[in-house]
Amino acid sequence: MLNVLVVDDDPTVSQVLKRSLESMGCTIENVGTCGDALVRGAESSFDLALVDINLPDGDGIDLISQLRDTAPDLHFVAMSGDCTRENEAKAREQRIIYFLVKPFLMSELRSLVDHLSPPSSTSDITSCAFEKV
Repeated sequence: MLNVLVVDDDPTVSQVLKRSLESMGCTIENVGTCGDALVRGAESSFDLALVDINLPDGDGIDLISQLRDTAPDLHFVAMSGDCTRENEAKAREQRIIYFLVKPFLMSELRSLVDHLSPPSSTSDITSCAFEKV
């Protein structure tokens, strides 16, 4: 199970992400500002941070850099409804693992969560038996 920090100032987006990620077995903390994200990042250990790049009190890309200083193993996904090549390039300079363009499909998010989640306790033999060849 992943512990996820969602940083988005849109309450609707935050709630949809919370419900979706919880249905995938994740634990979620929603915050709406850079300041709140820095506080929560210092107080808790997260596996993944979904960060909107346009926040009311700062730039989400700068926030990723600041959070990385305190949590170097944290994985980052940048999100934006205003996707420009410049924004995406700046975000990728921060070594994000993915850039989600809003609106996005929950299947994209599911793939990320599945990729980052620790392997299940099912033995390799059992999982191989159901693998398509």
